[in-house]
Amino acid sequence: ADKVRELDIEMAEFIERILEIENPVEARKKLFVELVTARADISALDSLQLLSKDLKIISNADSSVRVAIPGVGYVFDYVEMPNAEENVRIFAERENIDVVMLMGMKPSGNSVERMLGVINIKNEALYTEILNTVKTMTNPELKLHRKADIHFMGGEFFQQGNVKASRKQILPVIKELLN
Repeated sequence: ADKVRELDIEMAEFIERILEIENPVEARKKLFVELVTARADISALDSLQLLSKDLKIISNADSSVRVAIPGVGYVFDYVEMPNAEENVRIFAERENIDVVMLMGMKPSGNSVERMLGVINIKNEALYTEILNTVKTMTNPELKLHRKADIHFMGGEFFQQGNVKASRKQILPVIKELLN
């Protein structure tokens, strides 16, 4: 996802020399997959716990409108979890959320897959505005591909073609939309 910087490479090479690692390129690929897989392992969490595990909540100036952006691992698996719909509703009520944007990432070979789901809880106009915004974003362009086969809480779900675009880039765009 284009997160590696020159200093990262220098430090990796330094450590590889000290540890006398044979075939460092293959060792790095293997380690990358292991780390991303471990980070994405949510097997010990239920669908309610997942919503709080890696959560960002943004709001307008007076906090009257709130959008939750939880990182839930593989979004397309999340929506199939037991009690997921009930737990999204419980979570949204507890946190006074208007729209939930499920974001996820899954290891895929030497890269990652990203996905996004947008769910209206209690603000249809904001939900529609967020959908229009993410579909037409250009900085960064998300390159969304709608997953028409997912029918979860009336939301829209997407495979994200631009794996470099993380929540860190999307969050400010949604924050600006709220203000």
